Amino acid sequence: MKQGAEFMGEFFIFSVAGILVVWEYDKSKKKEKVKEEELNMKIGKIGGDVENRIKALEGKILKLEETIVNMNNNQQDVNSNRISDIEQKLKRRSWLW
Repeated sequence: MKQGAEFMGEFFIFSVAGILVVWEYDKSKKKEKVKEEELNMKIGKIGGDVENRIKALEGKILKLEETIVNMNNNQQDVNSNRISDIEQKLKRRSWLW
């Protein structure tokens, strides 16, 4: 009887301890999973923000390139106008000389 009572007492204590260990392990796994999901969501959000910023920057770069091309064309027009003005002045001077 005494050994049976001791066995039952120890069995109960080890069973409760084992159940607590398994329960705590499961609880920590669930917490890790929740943290991992939150981290993945943050990474996804940051990735989306980065993609949006890249697209915006690409649009700005295209506008800048167009502006540079337009400025170069305008500068060429100005230079050609200056050249033609100089040529006209030279033609006028040739009459005077």
